[in-house]
Amino acid sequence: MLFQILLILLGLLICWFLIKPLIIMIKLKLQFGSTCKISFGIFGILGLSSTAIIEKMKKKSIPKTVKFIVHNYASTVQILIIDPEYYQFMLNNHENYSQINELNTSQLLDEGIMFQQGQKWKQQRELLIQYFDLEKLKRNLPTINEIIQKNIKQYDQQNDKIQTTLLKIISDILIQCFFGQDANKLLINKKCIGLETIDLFEALSKLSRKPYQLCKNILFGVQALKMFPNSEEQIIQTKINNIKLTIEKIIQKRIVQHELKLDEDENEISQMSEDILNIYIQVYLQGKKGNNNRMSFEEIKQQYFTLFKIGSETSNQIIQASLHYLTEQPLIQTELRQEIQSICKTDIIQFQELKSLVKLSAFLNEVLRFVNPIPIVRKVQTTHFIKDLKLKRNWIVMIDYSVTNSNEKYYDNPKEFNYQRWLQSETTKENNNYVFIPFSNGPRYCVGQSLATMIYQIILINILRNFEVNVNEKAKNNKQVTFVLQNNCFKLSPIPQK
Repeated sequence: MLFQILLILLGLLICWFLIKPLIIMIKLKLQFGSTCKISFGIFGILGLSSTAIIEKMKKKSIPKTVKFIVHNYASTVQILIIDPEYYQFMLNNHENYSQINELNTSQLLDEGIMFQQGQKWKQQRELLIQYFDLEKLKRNLPTINEIIQKNIKQYDQQNDKIQTTLLKIISDILIQCFFGQDANKLLINKKCIGLETIDLFEALSKLSRKPYQLCKNILFGVQALKMFPNSEEQIIQTKINNIKLTIEKIIQKRIVQHELKLDEDENEISQMSEDILNIYIQVYLQGKKGNNNRMSFEEIKQQYFTLFKIGSETSNQIIQASLHYLTEQPLIQTELRQEIQSICKTDIIQFQELKSLVKLSAFLNEVLRFVNPIPIVRKVQTTHFIKDLKLKRNWIVMIDYSVTNSNEKYYDNPKEFNYQRWLQSETTKENNNYVFIPFSNGPRYCVGQSLATMIYQIILINILRNFEVNVNEKAKNNKQVTFVLQNNCFKLSPIPQK
């Protein structure tokens, strides 16, 4: 009897995780023929990320006719949309999709802008647009320059750990953006809160790949971290609590400062430092007075985590990718260095100088064509059509622009790294303004793209001014574009100063 029950259960599992998604995939293949590529694998059965599959796709030549690639994903399917004509609709109709929480905890991102919908999302976006106004960013350029120059000068040539320096730069800039005047006071166990936050995300990423955690995630979802925690999970939870407590103390302090200013002169609020936290504090205080646009402490904290999650991962990977291509093609280093020397005459890089660095901008565009640090992964909320493709509720859809950008339908010699293609009047073929969109497009485009571009440019300017970028022979086997790149892949050799 027990054996029969086990057989029935096994049969149900096979039907649910093998046959059900396979039937969907076959139907799509029959409907779309050569425009649909299917891939069935063990990782999909477990409902794991298909990042490895995407990396394989980048190395292969995708036929021009392919519009989307379908993978199995647990009991359903995951569709990687390649054709811009299809994902254009997805980007412009974002309300049909919901974000997937890959961290498997609701304590960090769920109340941030990535996961919000409707009016709350609009409010959060409008607040961030206030901060990322180009004129405000220009006023912050001296601070960004100072942070980057200080860390580059402190680079430890003996250890050759450029990744550590890059993370410190990115952390310091993001902390300055969010906390402004309080940036240097935020320490946890004598460690900068920014680096502590980056460590937290790395710890969560490592944890998510462990078999027992995968089982917990399936059983408990976003509550997995708190359910029957082991010592590793307890350490992670302590990190979360410590970071949140530190942020809350700063929020309380800033509220007192705002209230004192209001008692003296309401106009003085506008003279306070231009940082993201001040914008949120003003909304919080207005909410206490009865304004409908309320913002809680928890929302402010999770906006901080959201900023760090997006900012640290994307910036670190793109800069490391840039260094990779500089080692691959030393001639590019020479060309970029000459342009920098001819245009940037002082230590402090000016905004107009950044605009004049056409070769550096072209180089970064080519890096961004190859690299998409955070693919868009969404769950379908309601059954709907994208053109002739019917997406059913709970299916998973993905967009990875680097896959589209490796298709010869849109670029000549797409596998070749050639930054000079961006110096031509027409770079892409069959362009509908959705082919090359490294910062996305539609209502949810990246509002921080101007700041991100400034950071990338100024970091590379300071590296190329002071160093030759070479392969670290001790870590040569790790030098691969799988992003994230391994530590110690690069060695910076000082350039003799004239």
